[in-house]
Amino acid sequence: MDLLPFLLDANLSATNPPAIPHWWKRQPLIPNLLSQELKNYLKLNAKEKNVQIADQVIIDESAGEVVIGANTRICHGAVIQGPVVIGANCLMKSG
Repeated sequence: MDLLPFLLDANLSATNPPAIPHWWKRQPLIPNLLSQELKNYLKLNAKEKNVQIADQVIIDESAGEVVIGANTRICHGAVIQGPVVIGANCLMKSG
């Protein structure tokens, strides 16, 4: 289910966050669980030559495979969600 259409159709005036205990608290990151999540989400398929992936790039293959072509560069801050095929000689930037 897509969240945005659901939220647009929902009666948000009836939402009462204070009725949900501790809704504002961020849950701590547990390194063992985090590494398992990363294994599930980062199964990058970069078979081609000279693929450059910068730090802090998010590649999410939870919905499908990500294939990156030869001589492609993915810059800092880019977010790529599968399924997707990125061709050869491409430059992917954030935003």
